[in-house]
Amino acid sequence: MRKSGFLCLTLFAALCLYAGAAGAATIEKGETGITVGCTIADYSNNYYSYVRAGVEYNAKGRVKLLMTDSRNSQTIQNEVVDTLITKGANVLAVCVVDTQSAPVIIDKARAFDLPLIIFGSFPGVEIMKSYDKVWYCGIDGTDLGALQGDMVVKYWKENMAKFDRNGDGVLQYVMIMGTPGHSETALRTNAVERVLAESGIKSEQLAKQEAGWV
Repeated sequence: MRKSGFLCLTLFAALCLYAGAAGAATIEKGETGITVGCTIADYSNNYYSYVRAGVEYNAKGRVKLLMTDSRNSQTIQNEVVDTLITKGANVLAVCVVDTQSAPVIIDKARAFDLPLIIFGSFPGVEIMKSYDKVWYCGIDGTDLGALQGDMVVKYWKENMAKFDRNGDGVLQYVMIMGTPGHSETALRTNAVERVLAESGIKSEQLAKQEAGWV
């Protein structure tokens, strides 16, 4: 299953689970009596476009979904969350633009005693502990990076004769990373490098380049 597909299903399951606890609120209701306010960090991001489509697909006919675009601006996202609350959302799902500003989003949810699901970027354990109705939906970046590293090692060992073009027995590679400063980027990159270093194969990183994806 694609990473985006897994995240969509997990996110929607979490939305339904935690929104159910707030279903008694007198708000504008969807088919199951739940209104979910969801904001994506940036509609123009290809990865998040898949997440958005998956959430919309799974929400159809089950909950009323208020889906919005934060346009890659934390200032806009803060305003969007206020608007979602004003429109009657009784559960929030926020793909945070800047994890350093996650406490601001949490404070907004806490002020109205709303369940909050953060996805996209993990803001940190201490921040998550600050509110008993906030959850993170995502894939552990370290595990994902380790899986990618294992795949590279396995493929190299099975196909070294084909890909070792200069015949030196060394895996030369270029590390192409995601968004600068993104917590998942650092976790994945570090895990891949660690797996390659510990694999027993000879490897050489020729370059490390940021590509800007999530």
